[in-house]
Amino acid sequence: MENSKSEKRAKLLDVAQGVIRKQGVKKTTLDDIAEASGMAATSIYYYFDSKNDLLRGVIDSVIEKTLDRVRAAIDAAGTPEEKLVASWKVLFATARESGFHLSLNADARPEIALLAEDLLKNFEQRYKVMIHKIISDGIERRELAVEDIYLTVSVLANVFLGMVNSNVNEAHCRMIEERVEKLGSLFMNGLRKDKRTGAADPRRTVCLPPKDTVGSV
Repeated sequence: MENSKSEKRAKLLDVAQGVIRKQGVKKTTLDDIAEASGMAATSIYYYFDSKNDLLRGVIDSVIEKTLDRVRAAIDAAGTPEEKLVASWKVLFATARESGFHLSLNADARPEIALLAEDLLKNFEQRYKVMIHKIISDGIERRELAVEDIYLTVSVLANVFLGMVNSNVNEAHCRMIEERVEKLGSLFMNGLRKDKRTGAADPRRTVCLPPKDTVGSV
């Protein structure tokens, strides 16, 4: 019974995401989602307490799927630059394909931002953990020379997450997605060990974040 409920809940989240992409958050009602899913509006309350609860579920679902895709892309890539570029491509491709964050940005409602604030902060932290591992692994293999790994990770993550969040239409997302390799090279040229002189000992620059800030990815 629980498995069946979980499966129906997941399907309802997928339907809701599609409706929100077409209509936007403000215009989407539970009746719209119920009609698209082929169930009575009252039945939705068996799975979600309210529209806001459903919206949080959709945001959480999009985040988890995005992180899964980012993780798979990083694992499949080779060099630190390739891993970073692969992760950035996934961020832009997911935003463009799902259209969900575009709808959130277009509505730009404070209550929506507050509703998902903890989920989005968690996503950002988990993404930074992935970037930290890419950079620290590159340092240990003496491919990169980074004096302040925390600042580097923060810049790399925040710049590209900011670019995703600030591009509120599909055309902009696609444009940057197509140029992300050049942007990756621009950033990584300054981090490569063979491009640096007098860089700090890479063994000294590998410093992991405090346990209470890392979390799981």
